[in-house]
Amino acid sequence: MKAIKKILENNYGLKVSEVRKLDIDSTNELYYVKADRDYFLKRLFPYPSLKKENVLAQLHLAEHLYNKGFKTIVALPNKKGNLITKADRWYILFPYITTTPTKNIVFKDAVKILAEFHKRLEDYEIHYDFHTKPMHTETTDITTFIEPDKYAKKSVLHKASKKNDKFSKKVLKDSNLIMSSIIIVLHNLKNLKFTKQSILHYDFKKENLLYNKDKFLAITDFDFSHKGYIETDIVKAARYWSEKKDYTLDIRKFKQFITEYNKHNRCSMDWKLYYVLVIYVLLRRIVHASHVTLENRANLEHLYDCDMKTLRFIIRNQKKFYR
Repeated sequence: MKAIKKILENNYGLKVSEVRKLDIDSTNELYYVKADRDYFLKRLFPYPSLKKENVLAQLHLAEHLYNKGFKTIVALPNKKGNLITKADRWYILFPYITTTPTKNIVFKDAVKILAEFHKRLEDYEIHYDFHTKPMHTETTDITTFIEPDKYAKKSVLHKASKKNDKFSKKVLKDSNLIMSSIIIVLHNLKNLKFTKQSILHYDFKKENLLYNKDKFLAITDFDFSHKGYIETDIVKAARYWSEKKDYTLDIRKFKQFITEYNKHNRCSMDWKLYYVLVIYVLLRRIVHASHVTLENRANLEHLYDCDMKTLRFIIRNQKKFYR
């Protein structure tokens, strides 16, 4: 904490009295900072492929939304006027917003927020490249399970076959299901009919909707935002908002999310499209979690296990998604 305190004092001119790490589920490290007022500090996880312009893309997007009157939070500049501070890692400072846990996020309100987010950003002019690439173009995110690409020099299967630990054996045991699911996506993707593109949030969950006493304050966390077809954002959100505690999905609620969205912003109502896309969304994280865990960069086995449970459920219940 002393090192972080020094970074804040040297780069932002703050007289810091407290720094406390927040217990929030995130890839990055998040801190509460007390100085002349309360701040929120993000210490970015060092993705090998993450570039400075990718982070600037997130920050510019938030600023654009804020200027258009959409409820979000913008980063604070350091003494040099930069929004990103480079030290041992990249740091971004935000004003701290007091929030209270709420169990009353109305399902229909959440859908409306996502639809409005997309509508506001249909004509957004991109200034910096986003880190996350569109699903309809970047299939290497899942095919690296079988074969390497420019970022993953070795496939997941190759890495797993060279190790003898519990996780590697699990991946090899699951490999037939994963590969058959990849084939489903690749076979159908070129024939899917999307509607329109916008900037996608791509992590639209309760934790990224800030409330205080059931009053909506802001939408946050654009780490995975990028330009793509709205259906890919809708399906990822629908998956999250319909997920049960056992990691199966409430299929009725999954389809309700999509139907409700269509009332606010026109989208595809082709259920085969959403069935294929939800498999694709799961595969993206399964393959990513496999790479990271097998390389000992971080232990994402829990994400892998959860997503594999969901994938098995979806494959078993294909007909229910189509009805």
